[in-house]
Amino acid sequence: NGLLRYRYNRGLRDFANQVIPRKDLRTRNAFVGQLGRRLGQNMGLTFRAEVADIFYTENRFLDQERILGGVAFDWYSRAGNSIGFDVELIDGAFDNNPLNDYTQIDAGPTMRWVISGKTRINAKVGYSSREHAQSPERDFDGFTGRVDVDWRTGGDSKALFSVFREISNLSDEIANFAIIHGVSIEPTWQISTRTALRLQLAYEDRDFQGDDGVIIPQPDDRRDKVASGGIWVEWTREGAWTFSLGAYGEDRSSNRDFANYDFLAAEGFVRFGF
Repeated sequence: NGLLRYRYNRGLRDFANQVIPRKDLRTRNAFVGQLGRRLGQNMGLTFRAEVADIFYTENRFLDQERILGGVAFDWYSRAGNSIGFDVELIDGAFDNNPLNDYTQIDAGPTMRWVISGKTRINAKVGYSSREHAQSPERDFDGFTGRVDVDWRTGGDSKALFSVFREISNLSDEIANFAIIHGVSIEPTWQISTRTALRLQLAYEDRDFQGDDGVIIPQPDDRRDKVASGGIWVEWTREGAWTFSLGAYGEDRSSNRDFANYDFLAAEGFVRFGF
């Protein structure tokens, strides 16, 4: 089995990750591919790849081409559980700032476990290594991981609980990347056959690391604390149409100057599947 997908996304870049806040639009074009193969009845091998072009309207030093490749090996039990090992390699090349070019490798065991008919656990714990070709002082080596608990009631209502420690590039003008510790919960209630109510609450502690070389008087140990939440109502109609309306907000505190803020936004989307 496999898939081939193209993704296009254009949105406003986070004001907190800018030295001088301004309207900087981020555009991302990505091609994604995945190919899976069962090896007998109890084993499987999956290959995945992604090529992305990311560019901005204001800060062109953040423009980059990102190539990702990964492979996962899984062993399946008769009960539908699985354990495996996953390896992922990322190469980031900046168009106008080669000092920030990097390679990153993430490797570690994975687990998908069905505790009962209502509860499932997906977990991945591994080791991440990020190296900068021309600036080794910005490198990172450490453990990362994520645990998702998917709980479902007897009906179509459900809840997703997540705890994670991840390395992420947040398009920042001072730091190369951030170590993110976070927790989130996303319950969904099926109000009727075609209508669902979805909530989301999350909290993240972001530890920015890897000075990008810009000499700007800012805290060396920048930390952000981000609390967010949202509510959405979704309607599913005939022909696989889904309509959604919602609102979400975020409150951020930071030890970077002028980076504390909160916002509230409303959104709507239409999805059609076939």
